[in-house]
Amino acid sequence: MTTFTLLRTTLVTTVGGMLLFTPFAAGAASTRPSCELRVTTSEDDRLTIRDEGVMLVDVGEKVDIAWEGKNAKTAEGPRGEDIELTGSTTFTASTSETYSYEFRSGSRKATCSVDVNIVDASFSEDLYESKANKKPYLSGTAEGVTAVRVVITPADGEGKTYTTKETKVKNGKWRVKVSKKLSEGAYDLTLIGPKKLGSRDLADSTLVIGDKKTASVDTTLVVSAVPLLSGGVARANASIPLSYLQVSNIGNKPATVTGFMLKQNGRASTDGIIQLSTVDDKGLSRAASTGTRPFSKGVATAPANGTLLPGETKLFTIKAQVGSSVAVYAGSSLMIDVTGVETNGKVRANLPVKGTTWMFGY
Repeated sequence: MTTFTLLRTTLVTTVGGMLLFTPFAAGAASTRPSCELRVTTSEDDRLTIRDEGVMLVDVGEKVDIAWEGKNAKTAEGPRGEDIELTGSTTFTASTSETYSYEFRSGSRKATCSVDVNIVDASFSEDLYESKANKKPYLSGTAEGVTAVRVVITPADGEGKTYTTKETKVKNGKWRVKVSKKLSEGAYDLTLIGPKKLGSRDLADSTLVIGDKKTASVDTTLVVSAVPLLSGGVARANASIPLSYLQVSNIGNKPATVTGFMLKQNGRASTDGIIQLSTVDDKGLSRAASTGTRPFSKGVATAPANGTLLPGETKLFTIKAQVGSSVAVYAGSSLMIDVTGVETNGKVRANLPVKGTTWMFGY
């Protein structure tokens, strides 16, 4: 008996001088591998990729990449390492990087990749004024994104929301003209990325058309993180800072701050925290929680007692008091974010504001 292959699609066997033709299974030699990435962030942004894509994130944001290869024999990860055909990895974004996954079957391959881009964007100023020009130019900076749009919303909630055309970012700067004539009054501005990347909030500001003194801004607080914390080990009975927040009143009326809403995104039990407190940079606005369990199901409110006059800025420190019996939680992480502000005014902030990471110690 002699066996040979004809045109790589048919198995030919000779038996007693007779030729037997046996075709291979259809598609057995031509099946291409395929792949899919499912990217999720701690901000609950989600992206499914079957070739290549981009995910915009903030520094310190958690990113989860789940991969799956089909019709493949082997797989290779971003660093050239061998990986399983299905799996996932979670990391904290610190720099912009490309994560590429390759799946092979013989000489055939499929590649899926995602660019995880750290975005740092802003408007040129917190408050814009234009007494005569009702179609002003808006400008600012942006890193990690190639184009931006601005969403303009009446601050009083009345009227329609308007989105500017997409404008390119050049040398880290952007500038766009408002093509729609705006009525006098106050507007909330939100900077977002290009259409193909969704509507992630990159930066916020306020636009006033008309007289600053008569514009209906009322009480508006701009809240932003001050990156002074580095985290560390949270030992028994220690007082640890969770977040530094700069709060500015850009409205024309006094604003009061009565609390900061918090959420634990780490793995540690919040039972190890027995008190939450706040204080401003002048040591005047102090407040603390009562009882010994300020958290319930991972959320809590750190009480505050602050008043900001129009144009005033204060730096608030949110602290946590660690209990005496935290050895059972040793090695687990606290990542407590600020998810909201209790105030009589309107809040402009990129929420949640990421807190620093602490590890429970002995």
